[in-house]
Amino acid sequence: MEMSRERTIDFLAIVPVILFYGIAVIGLLIQSSRLIASGGDLLMLVLAVSTKLAGAFFLAQQIVLFLIRPLPIAKCRGWLPRAAAVFGADIGMSLVFLPAAHLSLFAQFLSTLFTFAGTVASIYVTGILGRSFSVTPQARAFVERGPYRVIRHPLYVAEQAILFGVSLPYRQPWSFLIFLVSLAAQVPRMYFEERVLSQNIPAYQAYAARTARILPGLY
Repeated sequence: MEMSRERTIDFLAIVPVILFYGIAVIGLLIQSSRLIASGGDLLMLVLAVSTKLAGAFFLAQQIVLFLIRPLPIAKCRGWLPRAAAVFGADIGMSLVFLPAAHLSLFAQFLSTLFTFAGTVASIYVTGILGRSFSVTPQARAFVERGPYRVIRHPLYVAEQAILFGVSLPYRQPWSFLIFLVSLAAQVPRMYFEERVLSQNIPAYQAYAARTARILPGLY
C-alpha cells in the first residue's frame, strides 16, 4: 500500500511535465510538416527538419522514461534543490520573449547544427541513463557507461549545446546572456545531484574522484 501511494505521488508530480512535453512533441511534428511544405535550400531543409524530428524524439523519450522509471532511492530534501533543477532546465524558455534576429545563412546553419548535434547527443546520453533519468536531484542507480566514464554530467553539456543553437536566432546580446545564466545555473544542479548520489550510493564517491564534472582536466 505504501509503495502504491509513493508511486501515485511520483506520477502526479510529473503529469504536468508529461503533458507539456506531449504538446511540444505535437508542435514539433507540425513544424516539421510545414518546413517540408515550404521547401527551400535542400541542405538547410534537411537539417532543420531533422532537428525538429530529433527534438520530438528526445521529448517522447523522456515521457517514456518518466513512465517506466522505478521509484528513487532518495531525493534531495527542501525546495532549493528542486527550484535549482527547474530553473536550470527551463530558463532557456525565456528566449521566446525576445524579438527574432536577422541571421545570415551561415548563422542559420550554425544555429541548426548546434541544436541538432546537441539534441542527438542528448538522445544518446538519455538512452545511457535509461530508467535512472530524472530532472530533479534523485538517486536511482549508478550509471558509469558511455560518456559517463569520462564526465559526470554529459547530458547538461548536450543540453547547453542545444540552448546555444536555439539562442542564436534571437536578439543579441540578450539571448547570449540567457545562455550564460543557464550555463551558470547548471552548477547548483550538479552540486545537488552529486550530493544525493554520494549520500546514497557509496560507489559514487570513488567515481566522482576519478572523473571531471563537464571538462576533463579542467572542471
